[in-house]
Amino acid sequence: TIFAKRRCCCRVGPGVSKAMAADGGAFSLVEQLDPDLLLQVLSHIHAPHHVAIAGAVNRRLRHLCGSDILWRELCRRRWLNRLEAAAWLARAGETAPRDTQHGHWREHFARREHEISAHFPVFLMGGRLKLGAANGLHLFEPRYRRLVQIAMGRDRKFVFAVSAPTLGSIAYVCELHNVTVYADGRADVIALPVAECQLLSHSTESIAPNHPPLLWCFAEILPLPNEAVLRDVVSAQRALATVGQRGNGRAHEAAGWAAALGFAEEDDEDDEDDEDDEDEEDEEDEEDGEGGPIGAACSSSSVRACSSGLAVSKLFRNLAESFGRLLRNRS
Repeated sequence: TIFAKRRCCCRVGPGVSKAMAADGGAFSLVEQLDPDLLLQVLSHIHAPHHVAIAGAVNRRLRHLCGSDILWRELCRRRWLNRLEAAAWLARAGETAPRDTQHGHWREHFARREHEISAHFPVFLMGGRLKLGAANGLHLFEPRYRRLVQIAMGRDRKFVFAVSAPTLGSIAYVCELHNVTVYADGRADVIALPVAECQLLSHSTESIAPNHPPLLWCFAEILPLPNEAVLRDVVSAQRALATVGQRGNGRAHEAAGWAAALGFAEEDDEDDEDDEDDEDEEDEEDEEDGEGGPIGAACSSSSVRACSSGLAVSKLFRNLAESFGRLLRNRS
């Protein structure tokens, strides 16, 4: 009642009745209440748009509805069980001005809303996903080559939909890890589901003639179910980051040994032959229509191995073959 009507007329005590009579029968409770008490009342509003409605009552409430005390709690509720919550809260606290406590947290709330609800490219393939469980993918269709380019140029995120996207449907927000992109645009990636999202709208982007378009969606990232899932996702992120660093280090070390032994040219030839074989396999896969019942042109590997590790194994295999040929020639 206080926030719906600027003037509140109700049955009150005798002392207040005299004030109401002196004011022509109308008495503003909002203007008489203590500011701290009003902030306590406003703190029970959980929806930000309701805070905006309360701020439209009068100037005093509009000022109080911009208080950092109020919006700090709104930020904590909104960001609860999100991967970026700790970083967002820390950044907002570090940049908070000391000379004022008005409007700072509200600006951070609005800024993060653009990250919680955003546009993502969509990867479409049937299957089951679990938050925090990585999935190896080999992407070769033009629309998904484009998806890798977009994701790597932004925040490495895309939406993994296990069924045709519809308004209100639930999908997964995935991160790209240990990405290996080949010269022709094909890519080996690790897709890590880090959150669920609700699709609010979708569209398409034309890629090439006679090829399926790339799907886009505008989605709201949902909070994780509980802290246990949050810990699992964070642990998976750290594990993939560690594996990626080790794999890159081993790849550089193996390349150094190959160059020192004089096998670099032979390895390059072997790599070209392997790439030709892979191209032929990809063409066969496209003709056979592999990649799931929805027709997503990709190969999904259930092995939780990072693609950089596969590249390292291939390099060591070529090195061993070249070393064997050298021994045979010398004998």
